[in-house]
Order: sequence, then C-alpha cells, then structure tokens
Amino acid sequence: MGAERPKRRFLVGAGLVVLSLIPAVQQARAIGAWELGALRFEEELVLELPIEFAGRRVEISDPMPRLRRYSEDAFPSRAGVLVDGKEVLAPVRTMVRPGRDDLGRYHSWIDAGIFRHRPSGVRTLYLARRVESPDTGERRYDVLILRPNQPVEVLSLSHAELPKNYPIMRTLQFLIDDDLSLYPFSFLEFMWVIYPVVPFVYPWLTLIVGATWSFRYGRRSRRSQPSAGQVGTPLGTV
Repeated sequence: MGAERPKRRFLVGAGLVVLSLIPAVQQARAIGAWELGALRFEEELVLELPIEFAGRRVEISDPMPRLRRYSEDAFPSRAGVLVDGKEVLAPVRTMVRPGRDDLGRYHSWIDAGIFRHRPSGVRTLYLARRVESPDTGERRYDVLILRPNQPVEVLSLSHAELPKNYPIMRTLQFLIDDDLSLYPFSFLEFMWVIYPVVPFVYPWLTLIVGATWSFRYGRRSRRSQPSAGQVGTPLGTV
C-alpha cells in the first residue's frame, strides 16, 4: 500500500503537467506579445466623433436619432463608415446607443485608436468593427487602417485570420467578447486583469505542483521497486 501512494501521486502530478504545460506556454506568449506591443506603440484613445486624423475626416453614420438625454440603452440599427464623405465600410447591423453621441454610441461593435510607433514616430489610425451574419451568426471583423499620405486600407478577417499585430488586437479587444485569446489555449490571459487569482491557480500553480509531485514521487516510486537480487525464491527455503 505504501508503494502505491507515491505512484498515484506521481501519476496525478504528471497529469497536472500535461494539462497545464500548453496553456502556460501559450499564456506566456500572449502576455509577452501584449507587453512587447505596449513598449513599441503608444496609444492615443479615440472617443470624439467625427475622428479628425492626418487631415482626413472619419465619420460613422446610422439612422438612429440622437437623444437629448444620456442613456446606455442599445437598439438594433445599421451603421457605416465614411472617410472624407466617401463610404468605405457599407452599413451593417450594429447595436446603437442613441443616448450617446461619441464612439461609445457603438460600444462593443465599433472601436478605434491612434497608435504611434515609438521607433519611427509614425501615427496610424485603426478603426475596427464586428460584422455578424444574420443567417448563420458567423462573425468577422472589418479593420480600417489610415496612415498619413497613404490610401485607406481595409481588412476583413475572421478570428482565425487575426494577425498577431498589437494595434489591430488592441482595437479589437473589446469587440471579441466570445474569445479574447491571442493564442490557442491561452484563454485565461485577460483574467490576470479581471480575476488575477484564477490564472495563478491554473495553469501556473497546477504546473508547479504537478512538476514537483512528478519529480518527488517519481523518485520515491523507483526507490520502492524491488531490485533484481530481491526478486525470486529466498535461498534455503527449498
């Protein structure tokens, strides 16, 4: 019975290592990507509408009336994006808050930010929106990129196609409410900010406990195994 306990604990420890290792590695990669991105880019928050950037004017249009009283109530509508009066993103279904007249009017559906690349000093405007199919519910993301003295660039991406690009991921951060992970199996990376105890317990604490038990009780289990000279019929008993 004494020899079985180290063996069971070794198996439990090995199981914890297997379950924790990949999330821990992916979570470390994701946190590293966010930290390195924040070092390379300085973000300027965008809230006022319309957005004036590099001599260009970016407007978001929708048919909902603007209420005089402040309200966070949201209603289904359609919204499109224009640059210098020309439609760049056609109107699509969007939840609109008529009690707001800033970017919060499209909270969790449209977001924007200006990012300055620290090494070069170049500023770029990123505007992103989520687009949901009315038939299948499939979600995609349109990203409008506006650089000084350059044409407007528009990307249409699925979650699986999202590049590991800090400004794009930062702009999309509050639009991706179903999966905030930057890498597969790094699903708890944002829990560091919300509930920091949770990612400490899993996968980091479970990885440490699993590795400790695997090493400690693995050695004990090997020591408890009978040696070759101890196996067989004792001499003088025939």
